Amino acid sequence: MERSPLIPPRLAALAQQHSVKLGLSVGGWVGAGAFSQLAANITAVNTFATAVNSVLTTYQFDGVDIDWEYPGQAGSTNNFDATNDTPNFLRLLQVLRLTLGSTKFISAAVAEHLFLVNGAPVPTLPAFAALLDWINLMVYDNFGPWVTTTAHDAPFSAFKAAASLWHSAGFAKSQIVVGYPLYGRIADVKVGTAGLGLPIIKFELLNGGNTFTYDQLVAEFVADSRWTRHWDATQLAAWWGNPAIGQFATVPDPQAAQARAAWVAEVGLGGMFLWEVTQDSKNIMLAAVGSAI
Repeated sequence: MERSPLIPPRLAALAQQHSVKLGLSVGGWVGAGAFSQLAANITAVNTFATAVNSVLTTYQFDGVDIDWEYPGQAGSTNNFDATNDTPNFLRLLQVLRLTLGSTKFISAAVAEHLFLVNGAPVPTLPAFAALLDWINLMVYDNFGPWVTTTAHDAPFSAFKAAASLWHSAGFAKSQIVVGYPLYGRIADVKVGTAGLGLPIIKFELLNGGNTFTYDQLVAEFVADSRWTRHWDATQLAAWWGNPAIGQFATVPDPQAAQARAAWVAEVGLGGMFLWEVTQDSKNIMLAAVGSAI
């Protein structure tokens, strides 16, 4: 990836040219490991807020996305405080809002479940809703090495349940942006079978990881015509199977993406995001979502 101090100004100019908001994302699955320690120290919080404001001002970004994802529980590391992470996250957002003012947006990537304190979900979050412009609801990873039977990665029932849960906790529908994955996973099952609810033998790996981008999955299916697509009308989701070699795959699907986007528009949610766009080089899923929103 090219790294240059000229890239942010170019991005800002391009975004302004097309009336698109440009945000700085801080954290992520790997990058969120320091948030617990940071948020526990008010001096560090103030320094962080000042630094974020400086970056946004210098490069003309419109706001910041705090991608802690799992305060109060383990993420990619065990660096968390089950008791204090969530209240400390609120304090961090309060300082950040005070520092940035009302003209810059603040969003957060969140799990399907609510924030936790001592392992229990906090049922009402109006204080968070008052500080955040929107939340990016990560409705995916329901299928992976942590499950024992084949299933959808982003079932429609999970979309509805997660949006309803965060709405009931105090977020307006317009503040809820739901996510759809642009990657999938391939699981080995008994040869001669392929379908939902089957025992998993193991997950296929690629470069040490268990996820395949949409582009990689399409290439796999083109290379082996024994793969076939199956549509689950109940969950508005597709899965692919190859019984000849005993494999099952969860796969991003244009029909599924479009159906979710149509539902988002119908119920009045804030929007939809795709994680992440480089995994679909032909923008097939982006076009599907755009056709319905």
